[in-house]
Amino acid sequence: REKKKKNIIAWDEAVQRLRDDYDRTYFVTGKMDLGLYEEDCEFADPFVSFRGVARFKKNLDNLGALMKDVTLVVDSFEEIEEEGTVSTKWKFKCVLGLPWSPRLSASGGTKHVFNRENRMVQHVESWDIDPSVALRQLVTPGKAKK
Repeated sequence: REKKKKNIIAWDEAVQRLRDDYDRTYFVTGKMDLGLYEEDCEFADPFVSFRGVARFKKNLDNLGALMKDVTLVVDSFEEIEEEGTVSTKWKFKCVLGLPWSPRLSASGGTKHVFNRENRMVQHVESWDIDPSVALRQLVTPGKAKK
């Protein structure tokens, strides 16, 4: 099977498209610019690592459907064209639409690594909390709204 040749994306355009993804809270809504990612992009966080933008999108669609009262604050968005990287720092919180309404809250960052065509080849999250704390949040009942 022959691979289709993709056009090179200008660096400034790639960065703007990523900013637009953050504005759409892409990792909650699943509304992301799929053309910005290589098909075999590596996605990693403290729990899991895998390849494939289609799998990432499916995960977002499934998990995002459960998230309510979402807040995302991007504290920094640093681009280094010479390295082909964009690094973000963010704070995130939400309530999961499960019967016990767990509240998730974390801060961390994402390093986005781009290839020569300025398409993402790595999307690596780091969290400022231990993964076990995140798991505890997941199983702890949230406070009922009055």
